[in-house]
Amino acid sequence: MYGGARMEAREAGTIEKKAERTKGATPCTLRVQQARERAVLTKPSIDLERAKIFTEVFEKTEGESMVIRRAKAFKELCQRRTIFIQDGELIVGTPGSSIRVGMFCPDVSWSYLDEELDTISTREADPFSITEDQKRLFTEFIKPYWKGKSLYEAWLARIPEDIKQLSVRTSILDLEGKTQSGPGEFTPNLRWIISSGINGVRKTVEGRLASLDATIPEHFDKIVYLNALLIVCDGMIVLSRRYAQLAEKMAMEEKNQPRAAELEKIAKVCQQVLTNPARTFWEAVQSSWFYQICLHMELNAPSHNVGRLDQILYPYYKKDLEEGRLTKEEAQEILECLWVKYSEVCRLNSRWYAMFSAGYYPFQNVCVGGTTERGQDAVNELSYMMLQASMDVRLFQPSLSVRYNKGKNPDSFLHKVCELVELGTGFPAIHNDEVGIKMILGQGATLEEARDWNPGGCVEPGLAGKLSGWTDLLHLNMGSVVEFTLLNGINRLTGSRLPVPQISSPKNFKTFDEFKAAVKTQWAYLIRKSAEIDQIMVRIAQERRPLLVASLGHEDCIKNAKDYQWGGAKYNSGEGIIQVGIADLINSLMTVKKLIYDDKKLTWDELLTALDNDFVGYEQVQQMCLAVPKYGIDFPEVDEIATEMFQFQTEEIRNYRGATGGKMRSGLYPVASNTPLGKVVGALPSGRKAWQPLADGLSPMQGTDVNGPTAVLKSVSKINHELHTVGTLLNMKLDPSLLKDERGIRALMALLKSFCDLDIYHIQFNVVSAETLRAAQKEPEKYGDLLVRVAGYSAYFVTLSKDTQNEIISRTTQKVLV
Repeated sequence: MYGGARMEAREAGTIEKKAERTKGATPCTLRVQQARERAVLTKPSIDLERAKIFTEVFEKTEGESMVIRRAKAFKELCQRRTIFIQDGELIVGTPGSSIRVGMFCPDVSWSYLDEELDTISTREADPFSITEDQKRLFTEFIKPYWKGKSLYEAWLARIPEDIKQLSVRTSILDLEGKTQSGPGEFTPNLRWIISSGINGVRKTVEGRLASLDATIPEHFDKIVYLNALLIVCDGMIVLSRRYAQLAEKMAMEEKNQPRAAELEKIAKVCQQVLTNPARTFWEAVQSSWFYQICLHMELNAPSHNVGRLDQILYPYYKKDLEEGRLTKEEAQEILECLWVKYSEVCRLNSRWYAMFSAGYYPFQNVCVGGTTERGQDAVNELSYMMLQASMDVRLFQPSLSVRYNKGKNPDSFLHKVCELVELGTGFPAIHNDEVGIKMILGQGATLEEARDWNPGGCVEPGLAGKLSGWTDLLHLNMGSVVEFTLLNGINRLTGSRLPVPQISSPKNFKTFDEFKAAVKTQWAYLIRKSAEIDQIMVRIAQERRPLLVASLGHEDCIKNAKDYQWGGAKYNSGEGIIQVGIADLINSLMTVKKLIYDDKKLTWDELLTALDNDFVGYEQVQQMCLAVPKYGIDFPEVDEIATEMFQFQTEEIRNYRGATGGKMRSGLYPVASNTPLGKVVGALPSGRKAWQPLADGLSPMQGTDVNGPTAVLKSVSKINHELHTVGTLLNMKLDPSLLKDERGIRALMALLKSFCDLDIYHIQFNVVSAETLRAAQKEPEKYGDLLVRVAGYSAYFVTLSKDTQNEIISRTTQKVLV
């Protein structure tokens, strides 16, 4: 394949003159403009090539070890899959047979495509086009082989009935993402991959293999595993060499001489990497991308994080500049070509889970800034250039995060960060460096290691090549926690009694402390069930989906001859339980305390009757509920409840160990699950109406943060962020007029410094008016590339479901920055 608009003849690296699109953006080169347009205009489609090849290999390898079968399937995919180079691109390669495709993995789950075969192209959340030929391939070949063999079927077969009632498409304990796709959620040691090449990694595997003896029982499985890694290495080398051969062939056929010269250069780059160590900036970028596409080829999964790319690539950039091989402008163009490649990746989910992470988002997190391992300022020229790349291309990927250290990073860096915020794309996510370091220290790392941490996925702190553990096992619905307490275990949506504690009607609670204790009992029970789920789900994953490509990026997996999924990394944390509906729980508790027990303005009968009727006919009761002070306005009594409840929650979660041995962890972020989880929760004492979205992350309940952003920060700071080692998330929506000039940028800088002083972990901004969003709903064809911050990620607004769009519109727009 060799498609796309023809590129005008010009010297590579020349900046084309064009009108500046927006404040802060610089003119992209023509090649980047064309590649960007190609990515934005390409509609996502299903890719069954991996599924077909994996099915063929698994048919032939029945009886062999699972790791060997998966390794052989991956190598065959590298040898046979469709490859192509698009017009004008400098960084080449895609995970699938086209750009913007969803990689289907029937080994994990085939059933959701079976359910959606005729609707996946028209569903509201993240539709994918599919051809009639693909439908036949799935129905006649793929499905018949995998029926009875998938991970999802094993999960359904092994869970007890009570867990099934709580977790299978109930939105109470939701882990659809783990049963329908891969775990992901790691950061490999990209420095090692780039600097050693796969040949260097292969030698490390061979060295470890040579130290083992097949006659020793405890060595045998390790030998099998290491041989599987060697097969994977061979596949990766084959893939990069195929791209080199394709580029060379295309160069010979290319009549445009400047482009022919570029293709010859691409051939040489691909001949060198991923196989051998990178020697130049271009090679290092291409090497990083080849490894990234191999991760996506291995398994459709979220959060294949890139890590601290400014630190990883800087030595190559600096050397090339010094030796005259590269100009800053050429390097900027190469980075922006890479940014476009990230945006060509789409993630395929079931209809159900697409509601939880709407927007096709693969969560490829790139981090800039922070400190060095010695604790010094790590900001370099590439840090600024990567911020600029996101300003220039304005695409939904990569997910750009900033580690900001108030004491070490310069104001010029923070100013550049705020310039990017002002563009309104939702980038970057801003992380407090000191809190992130503490989160990693809490998982066993040394101080020097912890200083090299990076955000991953939405907000999760990671450690490249050293730390394992699913950050997002499941989403726990805290609206349901409140509802089960109010209704003594009854699900208001279905009217059925669920297998949760039956304590008493709240009418029998004499004090607020009794009610609060009942809430804790329900919450603790759901946490316990989550821990039980972890033991089942992780073991199934260990059996059925070892991560061989990922393990190559974790040196200790080779040293231990133990897969990443099996606990082979240096540090193995327990899985994360994500709490969704934080403000809903806090506000509901405060309402009960204030109206029933303190002021005695309502009886339990009156409140429960109003909730049963969704406040219809009881509007005065709803207004009383809404008038109670809310989380997010810096009201001490509310914030004390938040502090107590989330201290309880982290201690409760830490009582359990994950399947690989580490303590289980807490996360306070929703992805986009606050909307679908809200659909199963009736009216709450907070004043929230039935079936509406829950609050987003650590953010206040929509429309209640009325005392300005500083008050929000002060409330959020009362929660001890470093205890929630999977991460916390704070969304804030700003009126665009606040950042229209230098004064506004300086005010935002001051706000971010206060955010650091308050020991809050994360913050991100939507800078877009509700009027613009409503206009985009009415005329989506005019707003195709309008980016918004959903939760821990940005997505094109018009691709989101109407419910998710409305939830974003409903968030409070801050009109001051103090």
